[in-house]
Amino acid sequence: MHGGDVYRKKINMDYSVNINPYGIPKSVMEAMQEALNNVQRYPDIRCEELINMLTEKFSCENGQIVCGNGASELIMAVCHAIRPKRAVLYAPGFSGYRYALKTVDCGIINCYDYRQMEETIAGEKPDIVFITNPNNPTGQLISPDTVKKIKKACAAAGSTLLIDECFIELTGRPDEYSSVQDIKQQDEENNVIILRAFTKSFAIPGVRIGYALFSSKALAEKVRSNIPEWNVSVIAQSAAKACLNETEFVKRSAKLIAKERKFLSDGLIKNKYNVFSSDANFILFEDVSETAGKGFTGGDRRLYDRMIDKGILIRDCSDYEGLVPGYYRIAVKTHEENITLLNQLLSLE
Repeated sequence: MHGGDVYRKKINMDYSVNINPYGIPKSVMEAMQEALNNVQRYPDIRCEELINMLTEKFSCENGQIVCGNGASELIMAVCHAIRPKRAVLYAPGFSGYRYALKTVDCGIINCYDYRQMEETIAGEKPDIVFITNPNNPTGQLISPDTVKKIKKACAAAGSTLLIDECFIELTGRPDEYSSVQDIKQQDEENNVIILRAFTKSFAIPGVRIGYALFSSKALAEKVRSNIPEWNVSVIAQSAAKACLNETEFVKRSAKLIAKERKFLSDGLIKNKYNVFSSDANFILFEDVSETAGKGFTGGDRRLYDRMIDKGILIRDCSDYEGLVPGYYRIAVKTHEENITLLNQLLSLE
C-alpha cells in the first residue's frame, strides 16, 4: 500500500503523500515545458549532463552515480544486481524494500531498534541492509554515530548497506545527517549506497527521477546493467537539472516545514492523538481509541474511512511491519491546508 491513490477515490485534499508544500518551483516547471520541444528525440541514455551536475554537487566521480526512473526503480535494480538471500530491514519502514526483495526470493529479518542493528547484522550476516534516514513513517533522523556503527557492522559482515535519504533535504539538516560525505572516496571493499530522489523536495512525483551514489564503481555498474535503457525521460532529466539549481528553494521549504510541523503536531495532540516526534515533512500519529481495538470514536468505522467521506486522504500505516490499524501518517502542508485538516479531524468528535 502506498499513499497518493486519488484515482480510485473521490479526493479533494491529499495528505497521504509527502511532497514539498510550496509545490513545483517555477524554474522546474519551465524546464519541463521547454523539454516538450525535444520529446521527439530519445533521451540521453547516459544522463550525462545530469550526472555531471551531480558529481560536481557531491564531489565524486561519474562512475559512482546511477540515475533511475524514481528511487523505486533503483531499489529494484539493486536487489536484482545483488540477488540477496538474506536482508535486514529496520521496522517500521518503507514497504518498497520488501516489495523489491520478494522479487528475488530474499528472506527478511526485521529489526525494531536501530541500537540493536549492529548485533543483528553480526549474527545474521545478511547480504544487504536497508535503513531510511529520516525514517519513513516516523520521520525521525538517525544519529550520525548510529549510522557509522551500522556501516561498520555491515563492513565486518560483508553486507551491502543501502541508506535511503529521499526525505533528508526537507529536514533542513542534510549537512549534519547525510552519509554522502562518507562515500565521496571510492571504496571497492565496503559497498555503501546512498539513495535520493527529486520527488519530495520539488513536488514532482509524477515525473519519476531519482539517483544513487555508490562507494563502489563496480557495484554501480552492476546495478546500471539491471536498469532498462532510456529509463529517464527527456522531461525528467530536464526537471532534475533545474532542481539542482534550486538550493535556496529547498532551504526556504525546510524552514516552512519545521514551523508547520510543530503547528500540526500541536493540533493533533490537542485532538487527543498520540503524535510521534518527526524531523521530516510528515507526521506519524496514533488514534489510541482505535488501536485499543474497541470503543473507538465512530463505532466500527476507522478514521481513514471517515476522512475519505470528507474527501480527505491520509496514509493508513497498518501495512507497515510492526504497526497495527490506528496508525496514520499525514503530510505537512501549507498553513491553510493544515488548519483545514485539523478542523476536519475535530469535526469528527
